[in-house]
Amino acid sequence: MRVRCFCYSLHVGIDHQDRSAQTQFVLFSASDTQNGIKIMSNPIENTRTFYEENAESFIARTVHVDMSHHYKHFLKSIPAGGRVLDAGCGSGRDTLAFKKLGYHLDAFDASSEMVKSARDLTGVDVQQNTFQNFTSAAIYDGIWAYASLLHVPYVELPLVLSKLAAALKNNAPLFASFKLGEGEVTREDGRRFSMMNEERFRALLAEVPELKLENIRIVDSTKKITPAEKWLCVLLSKRN
Repeated sequence: MRVRCFCYSLHVGIDHQDRSAQTQFVLFSASDTQNGIKIMSNPIENTRTFYEENAESFIARTVHVDMSHHYKHFLKSIPAGGRVLDAGCGSGRDTLAFKKLGYHLDAFDASSEMVKSARDLTGVDVQQNTFQNFTSAAIYDGIWAYASLLHVPYVELPLVLSKLAAALKNNAPLFASFKLGEGEVTREDGRRFSMMNEERFRALLAEVPELKLENIRIVDSTKKITPAEKWLCVLLSKRN
């Protein structure tokens, strides 16, 4: 019998440790709920709830982060004035940056509060949607998914990547980033993350033949509050 594991944050008995954020993680199986340990019953909904209830403080921490070094890797193969999708746009920071550079933008986010804030910030008609429900014809010259696909469970990532690939024009880029690590973890604040390393990502990508890996990098955090955190950044392109 296959047992699915979740991660719950505690301050003792760690298996995973985010030293920069002083947050610790322990893996438990579903059977641990019988031992008096509280496991998040629906990690995806709890993640969305976090952003609904903490949108203002989250945006304040992230909206002014300098992302220019990531933009250059993504934009180098997108034609001037091309159409870009910001998938999981959060505050709208990157949507606005691309718009100011002359690109045509579409954007979506799962959180209604994030959608409202992104609309106000960017003037773009940001839509409320999830990766799982997203569909589009092949109209995009590039898709940007910074720190957003990391909330999708491992088992759903191949299908989600295939949906994004279907929305890209041939040879168009897809940029994504994940927190570096291993396992599906749930933080003390209720958010779940699909941690990622190069080996796991390459194995995952083998299930999505329509996408080709162009570049994979491990980089430092862009946020001052988590200076020791590492990220896995990937640049993909749609095969002809």
